[in-house]
Parts: sequence; structure tokens; C-alpha cells
Amino acid sequence: MSHSVDEQFRSFVRDEEGALRQLRHFVGALAPRLDGTPDSLAIVDAFLDNLIADSGWADSPLFADVSSDMPKWLTVRLAYYVGWCLKEAYGTSWSLCPDPESDYYQTPVMKIGEVMLSPLDIARARIQGALEGGLQGLFADLLSELHGTADGTGVH
Repeated sequence: MSHSVDEQFRSFVRDEEGALRQLRHFVGALAPRLDGTPDSLAIVDAFLDNLIADSGWADSPLFADVSSDMPKWLTVRLAYYVGWCLKEAYGTSWSLCPDPESDYYQTPVMKIGEVMLSPLDIARARIQGALEGGLQGLFADLLSELHGTADGTGVH
């Protein structure tokens, strides 16, 4: 592993707490309900459904002071939230994917048993509206995966 990849990963892990604070600020009144539990994912799903219902949401002047690239900004913060929920539910932690054959090679992942997840890919799919069942559905799928049946998105 190159020094720069290792340093980028350490920086990614260090940024988690601040990014979660930013996400809580972004969701406003819902923030107290974002407690890192799988049940809180229904709240995040509802918030995201409302946000992305307007196809032009990312270009809204409401977000001008947040980021010039709202989908990327929100993807990273949502990935940290998904990661926090995974840590709380399964006791996992961030690591770099060491497998050069994996699509996730040298990117931040979480592993639960033999199941490798990319919270960044999961968050990206959710914001793009491509995660059927939302984040809450993902956790249900993960339970199935851990018990022998697969779903696909962001889970290997």
C-alpha cells in the first residue's frame, strides 16, 4: 500500500466525526433522531426521498453555502452515517480493501463476517435513487446476506 493511499485513508477516518456533525446540521430538526441505529435509517430515507424528489435539488441556491457539489458532499456524509450504523449494529470498522481483484481495492470498506460493504457506494446509490428499499431495506438485505442470500448493491 502506498504512503499516499494510507494517509488518505487515515484522513478519511479522522474526518468521520466532523462529517457526521455536518450531516446532523444539514438535516436540521431531524438531527436528534439520527442516533446510529438501523431504525434511524428510515428517517434518513424519508429525508432523502423528500430532498431528491426534485431532480434539480443539487443546484438549489439553498445549498450554495454548503457545497458547490452537493451530490458528492452528501454522499460522503451519508457514507459516514451508514458506516456509523454498521459499527453500532455489527461492531465493524473502516478498513482499506486489500484485494486487488475487488472493485473496492484500496477504498474504505467495512466487513461483517465475509460480507464486504462500501458505504460510499451505498450512499452514492441511495442519493441517485438507485437503492431499492432505501437504507433501511439495505440493512434487511444485509441480514439476508449474512444468512446466505444476496441482494447486490454495495454488498459483496
